[in-house]
Amino acid sequence: MKLLGEDGVAAITVLIYSQFFLTTLYIGFSMGTAPVVSYNYGSGNVKQFNSTNIFERKEGKRLEPGQFIGDKSRRVVMEHTAFRAEEYDAKIRQTLPFYEEFYEQVIDVLDISGKKSVSWLDVGCGTGKMYEAARERISIQEFVFSDISEKTLAVAKGRFQAGETRFRQMSVLELEDIEKYDVVTAIQGHHYLSERDRRIAVERCCRALKAGGLFFTFENIAPDSEIGRRLVMNRWKSYQIRNGKDREEAENHMKRYGVEYFPLTIGAHLELMRECGFQAAELIWMSYMQAGFMGIKM
Repeated sequence: MKLLGEDGVAAITVLIYSQFFLTTLYIGFSMGTAPVVSYNYGSGNVKQFNSTNIFERKEGKRLEPGQFIGDKSRRVVMEHTAFRAEEYDAKIRQTLPFYEEFYEQVIDVLDISGKKSVSWLDVGCGTGKMYEAARERISIQEFVFSDISEKTLAVAKGRFQAGETRFRQMSVLELEDIEKYDVVTAIQGHHYLSERDRRIAVERCCRALKAGGLFFTFENIAPDSEIGRRLVMNRWKSYQIRNGKDREEAENHMKRYGVEYFPLTIGAHLELMRECGFQAAELIWMSYMQAGFMGIKM
């Protein structure tokens, strides 16, 4: 009052109240955007994250699959394969025993199911192995290749561009289709997801099926006991070494168990499928630490 008088007091009062107004806007903005940004970052939904991301937008930078924000211990896990697109098929055969059988089992069941001219979604399609196995033996009206990896999807597109094929770059967590397909397949992809996201993935695959539709998934599985886990993992490591991997590479792959992929027991798989909407859930194949499951949507 002594320095600036009544006008000074009035001016500083206006400034202080203006500061509260701006602070309120800032708090409201941060509280409103934080759930959207954190949910999509945590679930690995890069597409939706980039649509809301305000970080470094002026420089035109965007979050890519596998890129970090801030704390380097957290990662957006979207491209869940251990192999580059150009080496995928050769490496997967070195890694997974009876890999070709995964696809043969699906085709065999479909062959006797009586389904004609099917609409088919292959989630996590990789380089297109499912379509390669099915195209000469199953009548396909439409086959949709879906994968989060742009490079892997480009390989599939280069191999199988045809009248009935469609290609969609997306995560299974972004799947919004409802009662559209007769068959949905997910081969070696869901075991990379968290418990919550795995449930979402299975629910969305079920929702995408028409009534009477079939869901096939092949995944790494968890043995029921610790003794069984050690035995089967040693057997799996031995298989990889016999098929061309050096010991260090095979051991590194074993170390990913429970860290980068999260297998369920067979019982937990079947229970999850029933909880997610499948009226019937069955084990159709198993070997080493891989198993195949079928869900039927009534």
